[in-house]
Amino acid sequence: QSTNNDLKRDFFVEGISTSMRGSAWKIISEAEELQAKNKDTYKNSLEMECSFLPTIDCDVPRTLPDVPDFNEQKQKALRNVLRAYAVNDQLGYSQGMNYIAAILVYHLPEEDAFWVFVRIMQTFYLRKLYYHDSSELMRLAKVFETNLKHFCPLLHQHFQTIGVQCAILVHKWFTSMFMDCLPLGVAARVMDFFFAEGLESLFKVGLALLKLCEDHIKYATSFYDVSEVFKKYLSGLTENHIIEQAEKITLIDSNAIFHAFDTSG
Repeated sequence: QSTNNDLKRDFFVEGISTSMRGSAWKIISEAEELQAKNKDTYKNSLEMECSFLPTIDCDVPRTLPDVPDFNEQKQKALRNVLRAYAVNDQLGYSQGMNYIAAILVYHLPEEDAFWVFVRIMQTFYLRKLYYHDSSELMRLAKVFETNLKHFCPLLHQHFQTIGVQCAILVHKWFTSMFMDCLPLGVAARVMDFFFAEGLESLFKVGLALLKLCEDHIKYATSFYDVSEVFKKYLSGLTENHIIEQAEKITLIDSNAIFHAFDTSG
């Protein structure tokens, strides 16, 4: 069993071809089983009233605006996926979900994308990042900062000096699966990595991005400057650059990531 898991992990870490990506995500997430047990749920959900539709309708057109293939048909599918999820989870809809759902809609048929999204939110506990009290998110930010201090001590000190809080980066990156700052193809590779390593992958990718941009960030004097560095340099990083750097990272006390969550709900 462990050998199979290792092979499966290697497959996802090394990256999946675009033609196979959607099918692979559906298999690894076990969304197919969930879908089979709830055959009419998606169709019925689209017929229910959704109080989050005005917010969803604002966010959908702003999602992947620079991706030509993300056309009106894809936007409609994204709207449906977010609407269906919102009426099936008491959490409803929060900004950031649109990015994660968008990359799924881009690679999968609409209903398949919905069920993979459900798996990501619930099985991998990502939905807890959107809680209004943000307690889990703040605890994760502390874990991230501990690792940043270990792997990039000078950058960590610089962040403290200029008042950049790790919580802001963690919220921005984790709730969008880095799609707000990385090109679509690179973000898809991050999603591969996420399915291989779960929540740990988000920490590793975040630390990798900071490490790769450290020489430029050290001249920043504000969070705005740091954001500008990301805008300028992240788009030039290849997926191999990022994943190879992330693979080198062994997190300090990775169990702390799961202790940061109350996984009972």
